[in-house]
Amino acid sequence: MMRESKHFSAYNYRMYAVRRVRDAFRENKNVKDPAEIQALVNKAKRDLEIIRRQNQEKPRT
Repeated sequence: MMRESKHFSAYNYRMYAVRRVRDAFRENKNVKDPAEIQALVNKAKRDLEIIRRQNQEKPRT
């Protein structure tokens, strides 16, 4: 997620995405429940797809 976040061309978007990823990992670093960990992994996968979609270059018309 960090790698994909760094592909935003706009500095503010890039730094916001990097900060959100870092904060989410720090916030959840002590989670021990396997079900909750799986839910967080699934959320991270959805977020990664959003980041990838937003980073795709828009076709020029």
